[in-house]
Amino acid sequence: MTGAAVARLAGAALVPLVLWLGAAHAFAASGLWLNTSPSLPLGLYRVASAPPAVGADVIVCLPLALGRTARDREYLGPGPCPGGAARLGKTIAAAAGAVVDVRADGVWIDGRRVPESVPLARDRAGRPLARQADGPHRVPPGMVFLLATHHSRSWDSRYYGPIPSTAVLAVVRRIW
Repeated sequence: MTGAAVARLAGAALVPLVLWLGAAHAFAASGLWLNTSPSLPLGLYRVASAPPAVGADVIVCLPLALGRTARDREYLGPGPCPGGAARLGKTIAAAAGAVVDVRADGVWIDGRRVPESVPLARDRAGRPLARQADGPHRVPPGMVFLLATHHSRSWDSRYYGPIPSTAVLAVVRRIW
């Protein structure tokens, strides 16, 4: 293959990427968010004016160390968040004051087991997954505990614990 042919092929491959990034930016500017990750159900979401609360679906930027881990392990693609990670969607399962216990049989919040919340020992690549220390932990002030129970392989607070509530960028509601 000639150098010119390689350049044409590379240029053709960039067109869909540029279009995708342009569409994603246009959605974000209009208050819409297109979720293509399994962290929340696939679909189109609208940014809501509601405050982040337990049960809310949210868009977050993980803190720097978690963002780097997510990128290094390829849990997240590249994006504008700390560590060069993409934004992600999760559900706030617990907030400050709640007692969370991550056990082998699942996540327990204030004494109630959350269905479909069993933590995994390994990721898809077979690497060990650390999880929040055993035993009940009170979610500290200014922190939230995130879960995505509709997808068994979600990397969420089961593994890294609560994150600062300031990491929440927006509350979103699925519209399609």
